[in-house]
Amino acid sequence: MRDNFFSKKGYISIIELAKQKGYRISPVEEVRRVKTGNTPLLVFRHDVDLDLQAALLMAMMEKDMRVHSTFFVHLYNNHYNSLSPEGRLIIKKISSLGHEIGLHWDSRDHPHDLERKLARDRDILAEIIGKQVMSGSQHKPTSTPQVKFHAILKYEMYRDFIYISDSAMKWRQFTPWQLLKKKQNIHLLAHPFWWMIKGKTREEKFFNHFKNITLNNKKNIKKELEHMSHSLKYRKRYDSYFGYFNKIV
Repeated sequence: MRDNFFSKKGYISIIELAKQKGYRISPVEEVRRVKTGNTPLLVFRHDVDLDLQAALLMAMMEKDMRVHSTFFVHLYNNHYNSLSPEGRLIIKKISSLGHEIGLHWDSRDHPHDLERKLARDRDILAEIIGKQVMSGSQHKPTSTPQVKFHAILKYEMYRDFIYISDSAMKWRQFTPWQLLKKKQNIHLLAHPFWWMIKGKTREEKFFNHFKNITLNNKKNIKKELEHMSHSLKYRKRYDSYFGYFNKIV
């Protein structure tokens, strides 16, 4: 398996190989409660940095393959809106598929009173999914101040496992396929964007991502224009509902 095979097919191959090698695949919050004995463990984690729709596609694919993982969602993001009606529905859908929803945060989001605000963000996310949020992961920990958050969230990433990440579509020491063959306990961070968006390079994936955004925006604009046209067509009727009878004396 090529180590740059970032596609749906490539992602499926990781899960298939893990199952073939007898791995137990677990979300973050289950790890401390799992007694595996000699069974190797694969902790599956996804930081949703760029695209909620891609996260939903990955969550649905994992559900079809009878796999559950953790999706860390960012409440303050330039690329998607977790608090919009669409964003909330997607997050709730991922949770309803049996996956864990955790809090993803950037310590730069809250320059002051960080711990109190992280606790508030945890509660906002819990309100969206209707259950307690147990796990968290810090965005860009190599370039942002570290946060001790164990009074706020129970679980974070596990350093006692071999940790590998697909950040920037570049594996470091090992690929998942190499480690799975060795039956090592693995903590794998897979960003949905790299696997669910079409393209062979980072640039191609971002180009296709922006095309998807444009198409979605066009649909939303069309709906707004249709609503405006409908409202204007039946304006007198709707005005009567709200008592808009302005008289000039």
